[in-house]
Amino acid sequence: MNAKPRHVWVLLLVGVPLALALIFVPDMVHLMRDEMAWRARADAFDYLERHAHGSYRRMALAQLEGEQRRGGLVARLIHSRHGDAWASGSQSVSAAWRADGSEILTGSASIAMRWDSASGELLDRLGPHRRRDADDPQRWGYGLSQVAWGQEGAVPLAMSSGPPALWMFEAGGLKRVALGDAPLEAFSARGGRIAYIRNLEYGATLDLAGGTPQRLPHEEVTAIALAAEGRAVTASRTLIQWWQGGARRESWRIGATANPVGFSSDAGLVLVPVGNSVELFSTASGEKRVLAHDSEVGAVCATDEYIATGTQDGRVHMWSRADLSLIRSFRSSIGSIGLIACAPRRLAAFGDDRSDARIWDVAGRPQPGGQQEAAPPRMPWIARKGADLDFPGRFPVLADWLDEAAASDLRYWAVGVLAAVLLIGALMLHSARSR
Repeated sequence: MNAKPRHVWVLLLVGVPLALALIFVPDMVHLMRDEMAWRARADAFDYLERHAHGSYRRMALAQLEGEQRRGGLVARLIHSRHGDAWASGSQSVSAAWRADGSEILTGSASIAMRWDSASGELLDRLGPHRRRDADDPQRWGYGLSQVAWGQEGAVPLAMSSGPPALWMFEAGGLKRVALGDAPLEAFSARGGRIAYIRNLEYGATLDLAGGTPQRLPHEEVTAIALAAEGRAVTASRTLIQWWQGGARRESWRIGATANPVGFSSDAGLVLVPVGNSVELFSTASGEKRVLAHDSEVGAVCATDEYIATGTQDGRVHMWSRADLSLIRSFRSSIGSIGLIACAPRRLAAFGDDRSDARIWDVAGRPQPGGQQEAAPPRMPWIARKGADLDFPGRFPVLADWLDEAAASDLRYWAVGVLAAVLLIGALMLHSARSR
């Protein structure tokens, strides 16, 4: 054997295994660590927090659902039958219950969705995703910012911005109501009327059957709601004002620490989350009460019977409206709670992660059913064997380097090296044989 073929075989014996190792070994090490994390988990939450996209994600979610159903979990909002769930194509920014609690409407920056609250099944998609002229913001605006139910819960409504408009998704088709050019900050509906805030300068009410908006002058207003008997209420950090037919009826001076984010469903309370607490102001007297928490509050809602708060540690706390006593507390989300929506018998909690949207029984009664437990992931035997031998634990520096390699472009270079080695080897063999 002459020198060139020998060099070819040395190149192939060294270069090919090295390139293959750089391509496949980082994934093996990642699977080993994932396997070890699954074995060492304290519970499903523990695994999902540390390995949000791990191989055992579906099994962890199935176990978690079984545990949570015993504490009142009614459903997760399911958009995919492949194991994951989410409340919209992007993070939900608004949610509204139908009057009878049978459906919940969610809205994000790009789409609105109707869900069956008992099963979590997606019933319908509403919004710009249906348009053919997707690049025409002058028609649709730049996305949906808030959602609500119209008269008798039969007409879902969505507010958009740029230019501001109201969209009514009726059985007979889609109707658009232009709302001028100034930005819209808040929106609510009751019966055949809507209320919205314009540019944080004033509120307005509008009869959907026709007519012109009634302006409600209130500087720095951040919250608005419609109440019984055609009344409206607005709130800022310093003032609560009641309106009837566009005229101011009564007002209360308050001293909120932050901007109000909304009202209770009966418009009896102004809700102001502030760090690790929630300030509550009565719209009938301006009286202030405070709910203290151990973690920062990310969301709050209220009915005439209870107040619900969601915190950064993923927990939901339910309080008596009458005396602010804690009714119960439970963990709903893998991450922090970013949105919460109250109804008389059910409550919806949305994690900051879009794949974490859950419907709960307010009374916490155990719920039947649930998803069938997911099958374990099919893992290569070397991953299990490596976990048994604790390869990542015995060689942490090498394991960390391989993890970094998996997340970098090194493997793409390895593929190029492998291709180059094979090509050079083939050319050298061809050259040797031709002589």
